[in-house]
Amino acid sequence: MSLPRLRSFIRTTAPVAPQPEFLVLTSVESTGTYEWSPHQHPQPELIVAHSDYRALVNDTEVKLAAGDALLLRPSDWHQDFLRRGTKYTAIWFRLHTIADLYRPGAPAQARIARGIGAAVAPYLEVLAGGEITARLQDPTMASILWTVLANMPAEWLNPPFVEAPDDADRQLLIACFERHVEELLVVPTIAKELGWSPRTLTRRCHELLGASPAKAQAKIRLGRAAQLLAHSTLSVQQVAKALGYANAFHFSRVFTTYHGKPPSRWRHIPAAPIPP
Repeated sequence: MSLPRLRSFIRTTAPVAPQPEFLVLTSVESTGTYEWSPHQHPQPELIVAHSDYRALVNDTEVKLAAGDALLLRPSDWHQDFLRRGTKYTAIWFRLHTIADLYRPGAPAQARIARGIGAAVAPYLEVLAGGEITARLQDPTMASILWTVLANMPAEWLNPPFVEAPDDADRQLLIACFERHVEELLVVPTIAKELGWSPRTLTRRCHELLGASPAKAQAKIRLGRAAQLLAHSTLSVQQVAKALGYANAFHFSRVFTTYHGKPPSRWRHIPAAPIPP
């Protein structure tokens, strides 16, 4: 059965943070000695080094080891010095905010996050995998950015970027659970799709959604069930079947426990119209 397209949201108390928009990911491997001329980009650029890397940032030399990252703002002058075997990933993204990443006078070294390679590697694989859906690109980019920001000198970051909230991972989780709302939850499958280990998925679910993966998905599924009952003509049996419940009796019992009313009475609750 084909379900209507709905969007679900879970109330959170996380502070609002500037959300990045993913643009381009480029993997670079130098086969010889090469020097980029000094340049600026019209958008922020994140460089994650996979080997030793050297550059000039605003006429100051910076050196990265494998696993380090360099976060450049659009106004930064940047010059790369590549040698044979230099490897890095460059990501361009857009920030819809008037806030600058850095405070005035921030030195070039303040743009470096050390030792974050392993933490962002799963997200880089997701972006570079070629199978990612469009709506996961920005949350994945946000997870990379907030991981980098959390490992940078906070005294040189502007306030909107100092405390990197977990909202990106939260929305990534919700989007993944929504895609599988009609299926029986299999933790290893969900974890692999997110680029996490099953243990990481379980831990992040508790941290971000306050529940185990099974309970978090059940919450989203029961929210979807309430929407279908309130805004469609599907019967209770049809909703139960569409959302993967074994039978209508089990669905009714779970729905009543969660919402406080049986699904047969849910249609009598005045419902606000679904926004376009």
